[in-house]
Amino acid sequence: MNELTLECMMNPTLYDKYKHTYDPIYEKEREKDIEKYKQKIIHTTKLMFTHRSSNDSLNNAFNHYVNECISTYKAKEMQKQPLPEHPPYQKDISLNYALQEHSKTITMDKFIKKKKINNNKI
Repeated sequence: MNELTLECMMNPTLYDKYKHTYDPIYEKEREKDIEKYKQKIIHTTKLMFTHRSSNDSLNNAFNHYVNECISTYKAKEMQKQPLPEHPPYQKDISLNYALQEHSKTITMDKFIKKKKINNNKI
């Protein structure tokens, strides 16, 4: 397929991924664009907190970005919190079972049949 067909027929996001995969020059161009539009991007991001855009894909991208940020921050907060201290056998069922089994005494009564021997000889 030629470049023009791909550009016209593909979804723009998918086409950008395709172009990025097969064109290393695209990455340099993207970095230049980021530097060029950096202030506008920051301004748009600030506005998105208070107003919705008429562009649905921009709204979806912003919501996805915010959700990813929030989940990352929550995960980092959870990592910083100390683990609650509790006895190890209190909530762990498998350890409780192991303790109960260890405390039992095993007898052979369940496995061996005992015969009574009469000592009454005449």
